[in-house]
Amino acid sequence: MSLVIGMPALAQPPNGSILSIDATAGTAAHGQLFVITQTGQRSVFSDFGAVSQGVSGIEPNAVAWLPATLLGPGAGILVTDGSGGTGGNGAVFKVDPQTGARTVLSDFGNATSGTLGSYPIGVLTLGGLLDSFPTIYVIDAFAGTNGLGTLFQVDGRTGYRTVISDFNDSSKGTLGGYPNSIAWNPGLLGLLGLSGNTIIIADGAAGTMQYGAVFSVTTDGNRTLLSDFGNSAQGPVDSNPLSYPVSVAVAPIWSSQAGSIFVLDA
Repeated sequence: MSLVIGMPALAQPPNGSILSIDATAGTAAHGQLFVITQTGQRSVFSDFGAVSQGVSGIEPNAVAWLPATLLGPGAGILVTDGSGGTGGNGAVFKVDPQTGARTVLSDFGNATSGTLGSYPIGVLTLGGLLDSFPTIYVIDAFAGTNGLGTLFQVDGRTGYRTVISDFNDSSKGTLGGYPNSIAWNPGLLGLLGLSGNTIIIADGAAGTMQYGAVFSVTTDGNRTLLSDFGNSAQGPVDSNPLSYPVSVAVAPIWSSQAGSIFVLDA
């Protein structure tokens, strides 16, 4: 299950609503996008098995808000589907925030839309106050050389994919293994759209003994190993072979935990 908090007021659901994906709920267990109010009440916003709402999904697994801009597309909800698209190579859906209707923004099995994917598992939009158009990033756990994962940039108008960082490319930094979650670490200048944007990615199979790792990735694709979950010098190491980081979030600069990175280990 993936969620995003604080839905902007442009959307039909109430301001501050929480969006949550359940990968196996709904018609034919094809997944559902829920909207949750601040009181905890759930309602189905888009049933990925209902053809009346658009192209069916297979395994929707992550959600992000796409803000409206003056020069870009209208506001929307982005959902990655790890097994959707041509050949089951995955897809990114755009969901209408008024109706829940779905369209395919990028088919990761369609080579005319850029480098092929394999299992898109996380999505992030970046846009500062001075940006004219938000940038969409998608992490794919199995794409790239030897299937060690790839960070893509996706054009929000055309769906075209560009490889930002192949996690098997040593020229970009420490190798990955199973990058599976993505978050934004903006800094003050990043919030203004000036500079300082870094992307934080959790990887369930990188690092010492493949116990997992957290990477910091610049928007030009260079990776830095930020925390090695197999390195006891950096903190506790869980020897459970099933232990791996599965999700990551960064505290905003205005919070008491400003800049801290929170990682969920399964």
